[in-house]
Order: sequence, then C-alpha cells, then structure tokens
Amino acid sequence: MTDTDVREYAAQAASTYTVGRVLCSARNHHFVVDGPVQNGCPGEAINPAELFLSGVAACGVELVQVLAKSQAVPLGRHRGGYSRHHGPLPAGTPGCFPVQLRAPELPHERCHPNSKGGSWSRTFKGR
Repeated sequence: MTDTDVREYAAQAASTYTVGRVLCSARNHHFVVDGPVQNGCPGEAINPAELFLSGVAACGVELVQVLAKSQAVPLGRHRGGYSRHHGPLPAGTPGCFPVQLRAPELPHERCHPNSKGGSWSRTFKGR
C-alpha cells in the first residue's frame, strides 16, 4: 500500500451550553447534533443515530456512483444508487444499537437485469 492509498479523516464534537446539544465539525463544516427528546435532549437537529446511518448510506451510494463512472455504466435519470438503513433502539437502551445494513439499490440493474450493471454490482459487493 502506498501513501496515496491511505485516506485520513477527522471529525470533532464539542458540548454546548444546552444539555444534549453537540456542535460537530469535519473540515470546515460545522453542524449541530441533538440527542433525542426521550433522553431529555432538544431533539430538534439530526440525532447521533440518524447521523451515523446517514454516513453509512452516503458511503454506499457514493461508492456505487464511483464504480459506475469507472466502468462507464450509465446511471440514467437516477444519477446513482439509493441506500436505506434501519437501526431499532429500544427505549431506555443507552449506547450501541443493532443496525440492519443493506446493499444500495442499483437502479440500472433493477431496470435492466441483463445489463452491464451486474459486473459493477459484484465489484461493489467485493469492496
């Protein structure tokens, strides 16, 4: 592995004067994350679980787009994949929660099962 193969990411989170509200930063982007109302938090902004699941979903969809582009697979009007994840968290359960991860929907394959899309689907699953 060369130095160009290594990617490094960083994010920060800091408490605020409002209990249950956190100021997060990644690069030059800043955003608020609220704990859920059930925990006595504001619950107005995206919560940590939603932020985590959004990151997982975005990673999958972005990878579908990159693989499709690298293999000249047209994505048509969909412009990429779609990914939805669900993580139930029973009330009163602190900390981690189970996450049901699904492979992103690949619109090209769904519309055209015998198309070139099958090879990049296998590439995606192999990553």
